[in-house]
Amino acid sequence: MNKWINIRVESDTKSKLKQLIPLYESVGINKEEAIKRIYQSAEADPTGNKDSYIKWIVKQDIKGNYNYPQDKDKYIETLKAFDKVKNSKKVEQKDINQYSTFLELYKVMDKFVSGEEATSKLEEKRNLTQKGQQLIMQEGPFKVMKVTTPEAATELTRGTELCIKDPKFSKEYIAKGPLYVILKDNKVYAVAEDEGEEENVKDINDEHINEEMFSELKPILDKLGIFLDYMSDAYDSEDKEYFKENPKAAFMFAKSVLNGPFPEAEEVILKDPFWGKLYKEEILQKSLK
Repeated sequence: MNKWINIRVESDTKSKLKQLIPLYESVGINKEEAIKRIYQSAEADPTGNKDSYIKWIVKQDIKGNYNYPQDKDKYIETLKAFDKVKNSKKVEQKDINQYSTFLELYKVMDKFVSGEEATSKLEEKRNLTQKGQQLIMQEGPFKVMKVTTPEAATELTRGTELCIKDPKFSKEYIAKGPLYVILKDNKVYAVAEDEGEEENVKDINDEHINEEMFSELKPILDKLGIFLDYMSDAYDSEDKEYFKENPKAAFMFAKSVLNGPFPEAEEVILKDPFWGKLYKEEILQKSLK
């Protein structure tokens, strides 16, 4: 962010912000968030004080094509190549705005970035990375990327302790269904598997999310359908004692299987401050309506 802060002391600071902030506001993003994301987009512009590509990068960000900080180096490398060859006969489209997506620009610039024609294998890997991730939700500081290829999983989770950063493991998980990579402030925060089980929501250390994270992510997880099938087959005569001792399991059974109050386990649920609060709000209050 130093580059942006340094150049923003120039006299044209307000002018540039006035041009860029409305682009975010037009899609419902407030001014404070817009300024933060402009800072992040500026870090990917390799032209220094010229800011030749900042507006184009901002447009990519709004489209969901720029995920900070994972994509920053790719943008710098590709835009640096474009800036170098744009006025030569090597490229037909010399205006950056003629490229509607980063992938379009990358396909043209890849041979200049690598110094040789891209092989079909590398091109296929790039396509799988780009096509295998889709922005499906954005709420406040959170973004949810639907991931359907091992290449995309590796790209998004690089730098974390998540096992899915290894294509060997992500391939196994994706075979069961898509992964949902949840970003907070454009940084990987959690990953959920499409299996409807709370145990399959992990933090960046590859550990099960704690109750604080669950509470924070609950609105997003609900929309993704996570937890809906939790313990749907677990309740039988042998499990009654287990429910009486486990407030979380009892709450999830009430919510996902009974779709209403669970009198036999209500005492243990209500004694727990976290699950008791959820039980009152989501089970008892709704049953009174």
